[in-house]
Amino acid sequence: MEIGPFLIHEHLIAELTPKGVFPSDAPRVAITLENIWDIRYQWCGHYGNQILDDPELMAAEMKILKKDGGNCLVEQTTRGLKPNPIGLAKISRQSNVSIVAGTGFYTVEFVGKQLSELTKNEISNLLYTDLLHGMDETDIRAGFIGEMGLSTPAHPHEIKALMAAAHTQSETGVGMCIHPPREHDAPLRIMALIKENGGLTTKTAIAHLERTFPSVDDYLALAQTGCFLELDFFGLESGFYPFATVDLPNDAGRLAIIRVLIDHGHLEQILVSQDICHLSRLRRYGGEGYGHIFRNIIPMMRARGFGQKEIDAILTENPRRFLTIA
Repeated sequence: MEIGPFLIHEHLIAELTPKGVFPSDAPRVAITLENIWDIRYQWCGHYGNQILDDPELMAAEMKILKKDGGNCLVEQTTRGLKPNPIGLAKISRQSNVSIVAGTGFYTVEFVGKQLSELTKNEISNLLYTDLLHGMDETDIRAGFIGEMGLSTPAHPHEIKALMAAAHTQSETGVGMCIHPPREHDAPLRIMALIKENGGLTTKTAIAHLERTFPSVDDYLALAQTGCFLELDFFGLESGFYPFATVDLPNDAGRLAIIRVLIDHGHLEQILVSQDICHLSRLRRYGGEGYGHIFRNIIPMMRARGFGQKEIDAILTENPRRFLTIA
């Protein structure tokens, strides 16, 4: 089996509709040429845009990814976002794209009372089961922990789950990905907590950094912890971000940040992806699709002086190392 190149942080089957925003009988939005721009800009403001529940559609999207040059996708849908391991297996079989699924818990808003009712040991045992035996009473095993969701600010039950995940990571040696709070100092606090609870700092990835960090100095400070740094909003070219005061960089800006990290010796810690979780970003609906990095960003990298060894490290070698059990 060919392992790589990778998209390290994506969603194929998930529901991220904000809670309490839409009436219970709201119809799903019909995406048209007339409304696609507004949906792309206000992606959380249209019911149905954040519901990905069609394995057949995603198999077609994965075939396009394969044609564009991608071969492996890491699925970050965890409890609270309606994961579907059987659906993922179907997508993989139909598209011949390798899919690695994660296990964990998203934020309290999405998981609900289950997270408050479980003890730290019970959470850890659930993660063990998913990793060693199978998810949702199937024999489909998770390959890593993530994404573990933290709200802004982090909820105590989310911290409890993160501590349990760090313990599980210490016992299993798997990679772990964190969806951090949006405060710019949160990633450093998270890494300290993971270390205190026995987690593996060099096997941990902090996601969504371009919506968290206002300065490249923040990236460099986090890199000193030894963790992986995810720039996973490639394809989101709008500076507007509805959840934070940080203006998003465009793809050229992301590459500029990556160049600074490489020049400071952090090539082996960089991970990239697109974090697609909206219908409006799919090729079916006129979006950039999962193949955007392979189709568009790699040529941009070459034009900006990135060497093939750097490209291979970011898209193949680093994800392999993240996913390899320590």
